[in-house]
Amino acid sequence: MKQDAIAGYAGRVELCAPTMDAREAGAARIQAATGAEYISPYNDARVMAGQGTMALELLEQARACRSGFARCGRGGCRFASCPD
Repeated sequence: MKQDAIAGYAGRVELCAPTMDAREAGAARIQAATGAEYISPYNDARVMAGQGTMALELLEQARACRSGFARCGRGGCRFASCPD
């Protein structure tokens, strides 16, 4: 489903083994071949800042909310949203 959405935006999907090492190696290979910039989905200050901004916007818009549930992939947004 996500692959179809990426293709719908003229993106290219590169499949690899489902391991962190394989993903990192594949990204490095594509970066070297194309000159593209690699932005880590979990270890980049810009990504982390965006996740923190998302949490601030949520808090501003839902001030009366005392608790909530959020579906998160590997926890990046969840951890960026929890100060303690």
